[in-house]
Amino acid sequence: MTSSRRRWPVLVVVAAAVATVAVVAGIGPPWRPAAVLGFAGVCPGLAVVGPARLDDRVSEAVLAVATSVALIVLVSAALMYAGWWSAWRVLAVLVAVTVTGALVELRTPVGARS
Repeated sequence: MTSSRRRWPVLVVVAAAVATVAVVAGIGPPWRPAAVLGFAGVCPGLAVVGPARLDDRVSEAVLAVATSVALIVLVSAALMYAGWWSAWRVLAVLVAVTVTGALVELRTPVGARS
């Protein structure tokens, strides 16, 4: 595993922490929207697509953004139908998915996947 493959899970977890702190602390514009949109637009998808270890970085980036949007829609719809929708809950589920994906990638032994 290259060092860049070890770097993305850490960056994703840091982005999740920054977005969470921005929301919980009530930081105002322009920082909170930038932190949350930056996190939600890329990180959940990267946590799902990243372990696939695609050779093409452009394809990986496009899939990460598309998967992030799909996860936002699925999580929002599921919470809405359950009667539990709120922006805080959507963010919490996305952070949980992202951190779980990053931790799984970090715990995977270097030679386990090729």
